[in-house]
Amino acid sequence: MSEARDPDATPEGALVAAAESGDEEALSRFLEGDRFEFRLAGGRGFILDFEQGRDVISLEGLGLTPWDLLPSIRGRDLVLSFEGGEVVLRGGAGVHLNQWDFRY
Repeated sequence: MSEARDPDATPEGALVAAAESGDEEALSRFLEGDRFEFRLAGGRGFILDFEQGRDVISLEGLGLTPWDLLPSIRGRDLVLSFEGGEVVLRGGAGVHLNQWDFRY
């Protein structure tokens, strides 16, 4: 008989639980890595601690090109909109992203 596994016990499950609950503090602690990945499932993704030159926003496998991203400023945030969703860089209004900040 196999044991039932708690989906929140995996790193991916913990990230999903934090995102669904809107717990930005937990997301910030969890996403201390260098690569942020997104999937076209609609809605919005948040990056809370983007460091230019260190971190990478991965949009690999989504069929997007740099021309598909529409940047805008909302308050202190930088918002990258694309068909199917958006990525919000919290406090990123002053960040000037370049080709090295992305993987397509």
